Amino acid sequence: MPGGDRASAMITRWTRWCGSGLVELALGAVLGWAVVVSVTRPDAWRRIGIVEPRRLLQAHLDFVLMGLILVAVGLAAPDLPGWLVAVLVFGTWVNPALFLPMAWGPGVVRHPVFRVVSGLSFVATSGGWCWPRSSADVPRADGNGANGTDGATRRYPIARRL
Repeated sequence: MPGGDRASAMITRWTRWCGSGLVELALGAVLGWAVVVSVTRPDAWRRIGIVEPRRLLQAHLDFVLMGLILVAVGLAAPDLPGWLVAVLVFGTWVNPALFLPMAWGPGVVRHPVFRVVSGLSFVATSGGWCWPRSSADVPRADGNGANGTDGATRRYPIARRL
């Protein structure tokens, strides 16, 4: 079957993004219940040591937004290299997760492990979205790549490609 292997590879690449994004959306939905509890019964969270339940709302919203971003980018650019997908997925999962330990108090942000993890996460996310990639599949208006080549010498950040 011609093109079958290519279609299979495209589906595999698509699931790297969208599968992770859909799971992230589901986690965001579940965290919505934590937000409901923080509004209806704030004393319940205090009993287990959560002093800043607003951080649960931030995590809920961030998981939903990051999940939506992964699904959208998975549909728009499913052919990115696996290592770049891994970096971006790492960042889009860890960034919202960083709100959860902060629910137990603001002091966690001074802990060295928190600082290292948050630094890696922010570098992965911001660096990953701006990483240059080959534009061989991004034709110029004149139909050629840079300098009349096939375009392999031009590079754009992911955001520019979308």
